[in-house]
Amino acid sequence: MHIYDVHTWGDDFSQYINEAKNIANGVPYYQSDYIFNPLNPEYGPPQYPPGFPLLIAPIVKVYGITFKPLFLFISACLACLIFVLYHFFRHHTKSSITAICLSVMCVYCGGVLEFKANILSDIPCWLFTALYFTLRQNKAKGNVKLLLLVLAANMAILIRTQAMLILAAEGVFLLLEQIKLLRSTQSFSIKRLVSSFSFKIITFSSILFLALHFIVFNAPDSSMVYYKNLLQFHQSSWGDAVEYNAYYLFLLLIRVFEFYPWQEDMYRLISKTTPYAIFIFSLFGFLRFGKKSSSHGIIFYILSIALLVVLSQQQGIRFILYILPFYLLYAYFFLKHIWDKIFKINGLIIGVVFTLLFLKTGKDDFRMAKQNVPDTFIPTNTEDSAFAYIKSNIDNDDVIIFAKPRLLSLFTEKKAIVHAPQHSLEMNKEHFEALNIQYALTTEKVPDEFLKNYLSKYYPDAPKKEIASGYFLYKIGN
Repeated sequence: MHIYDVHTWGDDFSQYINEAKNIANGVPYYQSDYIFNPLNPEYGPPQYPPGFPLLIAPIVKVYGITFKPLFLFISACLACLIFVLYHFFRHHTKSSITAICLSVMCVYCGGVLEFKANILSDIPCWLFTALYFTLRQNKAKGNVKLLLLVLAANMAILIRTQAMLILAAEGVFLLLEQIKLLRSTQSFSIKRLVSSFSFKIITFSSILFLALHFIVFNAPDSSMVYYKNLLQFHQSSWGDAVEYNAYYLFLLLIRVFEFYPWQEDMYRLISKTTPYAIFIFSLFGFLRFGKKSSSHGIIFYILSIALLVVLSQQQGIRFILYILPFYLLYAYFFLKHIWDKIFKINGLIIGVVFTLLFLKTGKDDFRMAKQNVPDTFIPTNTEDSAFAYIKSNIDNDDVIIFAKPRLLSLFTEKKAIVHAPQHSLEMNKEHFEALNIQYALTTEKVPDEFLKNYLSKYYPDAPKKEIASGYFLYKIGN
């Protein structure tokens, strides 16, 4: 499902592939013709962390910029994730059949399936994050386990900076652990602190991360600045932003377990009600049984939700993938609790039947996901494409304004920048003039009213040329 030779319109995947191409060719991974616009910090960082590009660099080295092998890699990550989640759920439910049901529901839900149609870093990061907490829940504390945890945490962080919440959760757990010991012993011990397993994880993970970040993968700009911008930049008050983000988080949690059956029948009713039931069960399960799941896991769960409600930008389900196993586990805890209270029969068979019904409601989504070509995709391989024209006719020093600048840079090897709709047209003009922008590109494939308004206001008589069907290149520089 979702294994294509093409990719739908997007931009994030272009930067990952460009960095993978750099690694494959032995040049600094962050080099790019994409010009970061500081007026639009929400759009994306100057470069992404190197973890995901590092994973796909061998694929790009062998196959070039070809989408199908990359989609197969994403699919392989999800296949591995099913087995990791199986061990995670089995530890908490003490049932192999229950663990199978929960892991399959988690990976084959509608939101994850839809997200799989993108070559992005989130699913590989989810794999290493889930692996970390699956390893962490084991009570053994040997050096081998410590090494595996340090490697899993660093791989997750190298893929997505958001995964630093893993170490933040360990830090909070360590603090609470030391407070608890201080209350019982009435004394603080440095030796006891240093010998703590959480302290070792944080220390060795931090040392490895700093070595990788500042020596092996040193870059002019840090990807962590992107999250700083997301925390600082708000178009409304903090209270309004938090309120809206909390509601948006609720919508995401509903969306991720929803399918879209084509016919109005029982399956559509199940598809519409199941996500709300899971949300209610998960909320009460978290309040009632959160401490039973995992001390580290529940802290990570809380920190992840806290991050989501204070960010300035809504990013879809990519930010909530990592909490889905905990979210589903809490729903299971509460549902099992009330089932055992009301009924005297084993609920295992009912759970299997419900899982099969859940998958049955997704049959139309699964069928759509097996189509060979999406409805709209990037025309990169045709000789008469707009990208081919730009590659042959635009100087390397010229900069192009475009709604998808990283995509344009990847396929044309020309400089490109995005505008900043958060600010006025006048402020955008001042910034672009300082950079001596020469061109702007519009296309019907990516509607962009802000850029059209910008061009109509300041360059109504600018020469333009239709360089491919629906693609217009404006000459706005001197």
